[in-house]
Amino acid sequence: MLTFDERVRRRVKRKNNRLRKRYPLFAAELQPGGALADWLVTEQQAATDLAAIIASKDAMLARVAAHDARCEARGLILRSLTAAVVDAVTIGTLDTRRAKIPIAGVYTHSFWFARLREHCLHAAQARCEHRKNHGEFAEWHDRCPRCHLPLTKPPTVTIPQAEQTMLPF
Repeated sequence: MLTFDERVRRRVKRKNNRLRKRYPLFAAELQPGGALADWLVTEQQAATDLAAIIASKDAMLARVAAHDARCEARGLILRSLTAAVVDAVTIGTLDTRRAKIPIAGVYTHSFWFARLREHCLHAAQARCEHRKNHGEFAEWHDRCPRCHLPLTKPPTVTIPQAEQTMLPF
């Protein structure tokens, strides 16, 4: 793995070579001390950019990990609700089926929500994560794509037509 300074040097070299390739007529001037030297990327600029990229990546990974933890917690709640409505043999079978799916919170939540929907539809519909969007879904679907709750379409507004009259002229 490259160190931070090595990555910065590679980044500077790559960006400056890309500039020279894009503008071949000015390649001679795109050198340190040349007339267009201010177009070149410096190591300080590249270090700042790379530090921002690394910070952004770390923040994104932290958000993904937090979302995964929330999904895992919701999935375990859904598992306990499913276990309350099915017998021990069925929950054992479902646990073995869940073990074959990758270990991630999103998969846990999706799997147990689908099982709860199969075994206790009303409990799943009450816990639908898209419940606040059901009104928007009703414009395109007759059921929620997640919990399969029947949706009613919002009333459509019809423009009243003006009275048609025959004019003599």
